[in-house]
Order: sequence, then C-alpha cells, then structure tokens
Amino acid sequence: MKIRILMLLLFSLIYITALQASPQEDKQEIEIMLQTANHLMLEQRYQEAADILEKILMIDSTPSGVIKTYQQALKAIEQQTENFGSQVQKTEGWGVHGKLSVSTGWGDNLNRAPTDKNIEITSGEGESALLELCEECQPHSGFGVEVNANILGVKKLNNTDNIKLSLQIQNRTTDKNNFTDYWRINPGISIQHQLKSGAELGVAFFSDVLQYDNKAMFYSLDLISRYAWKNNQTCRSQMGVDIQWNHQKNNQLFDSVYGGGAAATNCYWWGGVYRLGLSVGNEWALDDRRPGGGQQRVLVQLSHDRAANWLREQDRVNIYIHLEHRRDQRGYSTFLENGLKRKLNRLVMGGEYRFPVTYKQTPWWLIMEVEWQKQYSNIQLFEYVALEVWLGFEVLW
Repeated sequence: MKIRILMLLLFSLIYITALQASPQEDKQEIEIMLQTANHLMLEQRYQEAADILEKILMIDSTPSGVIKTYQQALKAIEQQTENFGSQVQKTEGWGVHGKLSVSTGWGDNLNRAPTDKNIEITSGEGESALLELCEECQPHSGFGVEVNANILGVKKLNNTDNIKLSLQIQNRTTDKNNFTDYWRINPGISIQHQLKSGAELGVAFFSDVLQYDNKAMFYSLDLISRYAWKNNQTCRSQMGVDIQWNHQKNNQLFDSVYGGGAAATNCYWWGGVYRLGLSVGNEWALDDRRPGGGQQRVLVQLSHDRAANWLREQDRVNIYIHLEHRRDQRGYSTFLENGLKRKLNRLVMGGEYRFPVTYKQTPWWLIMEVEWQKQYSNIQLFEYVALEVWLGFEVLW
C-alpha cells in the first residue's frame, strides 16, 4: 500500500516530463479505461480498478476525478484488508460479489394473454366460429412486487484461467394469478481461458427452474461456448454455440432441444457502450405430438449504455430493442386457421435509468425500468401487447 502511495506522488513528475518530451496519448483509449475502472469500483473490485487507474495516470493525470478515484480505490483496498484479515490470505484469488434488488411495479398484461378475447376457431372444412376465452386466459393488469438476488464467485486458477460460480433467484408476486406470479432459480458455472493472442475461450453450464402460481413448472439446461477477441481499441466481439434442453413437469408434450450459433460485438463510441447480438438456430421437438413440431428461431438484440449525468454524477441509462422471429415446421392445429404453420414475430423495447443513491463501499441505486413488447402472429391466438413499469432499489456488495 505504501508503495502505491509513493507511486501516486511520482505520477505528477512523470506527467510533467511527458508534456515536454512526448505528444498527448489517445484520449478515447483513456475514456474506455476510466469507464471500466468506474464499473469495477461499483462492483467492489478495487484491486483491478486501481491497476487500470495507475495505467491512466501514467499516460495522463488530467482527466477529471482520476486521482480522487485512485485514492478511493487504495483506501477501499486497505479497508478490505483490515476487515478480512487472515481470511484474505486463505481466499486469495477469490472474489465474491452480490446484488439484491426489490421493485414494485404495474403491468397491463402480466400474463401475456391474447389481445383479443374472441378467437376464431376453424373446422378444417371452411367453417368457422368465434370462441370467447375464459376470464383466466384474458389479459390481467395489476400491481406487483419483484425481488432479485444474484451472487457471483470468481476464482483465478492461474495466469490464464479462471472459474465463475453464479446463482440467481427471482420472485414476482402480484395482485392477480395464473401465469402472473412466479419464482425461478438459475445456478451456473463457467470457465474462461486466455490465449497467448489475448483472445479468450469460455464454456458455461446453466440450469433454470421456473414455477408459476398455478403450479406449472418448467426446467431447462444450457451449455454455452464462446470465443471472444478484441477488434481494436474500442470494440470487442465474440461468437459461439448454444445448446438448450427444455422440459415441463408432468408434461412431455413440449420437450425440446435447441441448437444454434450466436455472435455479438461491443463498441465504445461517443461516450457510451453499444452492443449488437445475433442468434440463429433450430429447436427440435422431442415428442411428435407437439403442436407445430420444431421451430426455426432468429433473435437480434441492440442496446446502448452510458453515464447520463442528468441528475447526479454517474447516473446511468440503458436502452434496448429486441427482435425475435419464430416459425413452426408444421401446422399448429386444424382448429386455428385451418392448420396454418405458425409464425411469431416479437418486438421488445425498453429502458432502465439508474440513480446512485450512495457511493459508499456498499453502493445503493434507485432504478426505474420501462418495457413494452408486442407479438405479431398469423394466428390470432398468439398476438399480444404488454407494458410494464417498475421502480425499486438495488444494492451491490
């Protein structure tokens, strides 16, 4: 710690010499490094943040708040050492981070029910009739409370490999029922390996259990592989393969296996991070009786995240848009559009505003989320529109 403090005193001398001896370094690279360091500080990864801030100071000590943030990182490292004492030595290389959020909100279609309660039923012989959906199958609007808990453990195995363990628990309770309330648990493990070129290879395995208030329970297992590399100073990309198994408890009719490819790129432009993702694959039905059989699936995701600095320094805004297309491989049912092959096109648009309530060692955020989605289909039964607004608090540790 004393060595780091002495290094801080030397940075000003190094910078004065650099002004006279060399041209100014690329400002864009400094902004990227500073944003990364700020994210690490919020996640309490102070050692990593301090390392990045040292590199920034070696290049240029003028960016606003760099020296102050560096001092805060050093102080936080010292406090962690005092608090954990010998435990730090025993768990060297491990980092445990957590996030807990509690939100309350409103939605106009919490159960994603069809927009029109009157559905046309066909007989397969050119005749049709209107059928009114039951009350439980119609859109339910109302208020709810949602709780999310996330825990992430990271251990560095050596200079090139690390392992991550994660657990997510989610619960939603509303003033309605039947596919409006649910709980889910999602544990996972992943391993990353860094190549000599600087690129990374990763493999992850996740499981997911989802149960609705009407006791319907769903399971899935995911195997994901990724190859990630740095394109240039502002962009990073990745590509890989996704495999997923799906099952519903006491109902094998909808069992399936999905396999597909995925690619994504992240770029830092004009003070923010842009992400573009593409997934393409096929879902195979494991039961020949499944309505529609297998499915072809395409998903495009675009998002933008930046520090807004609207109401307070380091408040953040994230906006996103998702486009998803699904197409059945055979007719869904003779009672719906005379056995037409179902097509689903879903548009999701949303935004999140994060206001930092406190910058302490355990940061608190006030979060507001808005999401609107609409699903289009050539079969009336599968069209819906839903809007949700949530407001809550999030704490990181």
